[in-house]
Amino acid sequence: MYGDPSAGVRQRPLHVVAGRSLVVWEMQLVSPPDDPDHCPPGVAWIMSLDSGRFDRVSLYHAARPEPPPAPAAA
Repeated sequence: MYGDPSAGVRQRPLHVVAGRSLVVWEMQLVSPPDDPDHCPPGVAWIMSLDSGRFDRVSLYHAARPEPPPAPAAA
């Protein structure tokens, strides 16, 4: 949790959904220019609430895109 921000990773909000018992933040993860593969491209923060306070937090990271196939040898 502390290593990514200190490495220069930033989060940009994409979507936010909030209800009485659940909050969802969908975030884009922006890796630093000197380490573009530091983090996956995004994360969803799923937070459950109990009496208006965060009770539980789960993070779900987006899959990294598949690299393009190598060109066939001639």
